[in-house]
Amino acid sequence: MTTAEDVLKVYGKARDAAADAEGNTASEDRCVDALKLLAGMDIPLKVFSDGSLGDCPKAIRKMAKKGATEEIRRAADTCVEAWKKIISDASSEKPTEVKNEEVKKETNGAANGDDGEKKSEGGLKTLAQLLQPETGEPLRDRTRTIFADALALAVGQKDVYASLEDCAQAAIAVEQALYDRWTDCGKDYKAKVRQLSFNLKDPKNPDLRRSVADGLISPKVLLDLKPEELGSDERRNENAAIREAATAEAVRGQKQQASTDAFKCGKCGQRKCTYYQLQTRSADEPMTTFVTCVNCDNRWKFC
Repeated sequence: MTTAEDVLKVYGKARDAAADAEGNTASEDRCVDALKLLAGMDIPLKVFSDGSLGDCPKAIRKMAKKGATEEIRRAADTCVEAWKKIISDASSEKPTEVKNEEVKKETNGAANGDDGEKKSEGGLKTLAQLLQPETGEPLRDRTRTIFADALALAVGQKDVYASLEDCAQAAIAVEQALYDRWTDCGKDYKAKVRQLSFNLKDPKNPDLRRSVADGLISPKVLLDLKPEELGSDERRNENAAIREAATAEAVRGQKQQASTDAFKCGKCGQRKCTYYQLQTRSADEPMTTFVTCVNCDNRWKFC
C-alpha cells in the first residue's frame, strides 16, 4: 500500500526537477516522469485526509497552473485530476472498514452506551471537523462555518483545484483576517461578514469562490476589495446599467445651469462658475441661488 512517505519522496523529485526545468529538457523530463508516477499511485484516502501530505497537493495544483513548461503543467493537471477522482470515488462509497465499524455500532451501541454517530478514524473528515479547533467565540465560529460552506460549493467544479480541507483553511484564514482588523467583532465585522457571505454564495459568482478557495486571492486582499470588485461580471454589468439609467434620469430632471463670472469663489478666488436658482421658500420670498466653482468644485448658495 502506498504511504505518505512514498508520495512525498516522488513529489520531492518532481519539485526539485521543476525548479530547474525552464530551458532544461532533462529536468523537464524528470519532473514530468515524477508527476506521471504520482498520478498512477494507488493512494489510500486516509493519506489525503490525515494531513500527512502537508502542502504537497497544493503545490502540485500550483504547478498545474504556473508550471515552468506546458508539459509540466499538463502532467501536473493530470495528477490533480487523478487525485480528485480518488477522493470523489472514496466519498461516494465508504471504505469496508468504516462499514464494518458502523454495523458493529448498530448492534452493540446500546450495550456500549454509544449512539453510533461518532465517525470512524479512517473516514473522510467533515467540514465541521476540518474547522477544529473552535475559537471559543460563537460569532467567530459561526462566521468560519458560513465561509467554509460557501467555499465548499466550488469543490469539484471545473478549473477548481481546492479540496474540502483547502476550503476550511481558507475560511479560517479569512475570518482570522477579519478578526485581526475588527477585534471587537462589532458592526464593521458583521457588515463585512454579510458582504463576503453574499458574494461567496452567489451562484453567478463562481470566479470569486474559486479564487479564494484556490488561494489566488489572499484574505487581506479580499477584505480590501470594493463591493463592485467582489461582484460577478454579470452583477457589475447590471449595476453599471442601473447607474447609467439613474444618471440619465438625473440629467433630465436637473435644473438648467448657466455659466457666469459674476460670482467669486471663496476657496480658490476664481470667477468661472455655474449657477441655478430654485424656489426653496415660500412664493413671496426670493429664489435661492446655488453656485458651483468650475475650477475647484466648491459649492455655496445664497438668497
